Amino acid sequence: MDATIPGYSKRKYDEIVKSTSSYLRKIGYNPEANIRFIPISGLDGDNLIERSTNLDWYSGPTLALDQIQEPKRHSDKPMRLSFEDVKIGRIGTTAFGRVETGILKPDIVSIHMQKKKIDLKCGYVASNSEDDPANFANSFVSQLEIISKIDLTKSCEDDQELIEKETKFSEKVDVGIVKMVPDKPMVVEVFDTLYHY
Repeated sequence: MDATIPGYSKRKYDEIVKSTSSYLRKIGYNPEANIRFIPISGLDGDNLIERSTNLDWYSGPTLALDQIQEPKRHSDKPMRLSFEDVKIGRIGTTAFGRVETGILKPDIVSIHMQKKKIDLKCGYVASNSEDDPANFANSFVSQLEIISKIDLTKSCEDDQELIEKETKFSEKVDVGIVKMVPDKPMVVEVFDTLYHY
């Protein structure tokens, strides 16, 4: 808040809350129900632990890190483990990842190799083959936000027909609902199914 012009501006705070809340609603959060917006200054220590006189227009809580609650884990959903790194050493391959949803149980963590080489890579997703396994998507519809100007000219590999010759950009963020067609196998889940806050 110390970097706003003028410093500690309530108008700027309200603007940030409005734009951030709008974005959070689009991705499944309810900002009014469970998200606090706390104006702070890490440089000057305003509203970190004690209330700041620089922010006398704000009457809500301070940041007080010991009051922050751990987010609810999605343990009731099907297991999805995304690989973040794979190391190949003398004793074998070790995969590092993060359990995105579900619970990782010792009896489901095994990769059966029957004279077939499995090439694990960063970005792969593992799931329980007996409980709603992850599937590849041939295509999916997504909200795409372009935050800097890039060339979006695309060509179709089947008949080399140019789909878009020119792409127009606005000076601000461009947003669109687009159909994505992965050129390699890709796991895509419906947001409302797996992630609901």
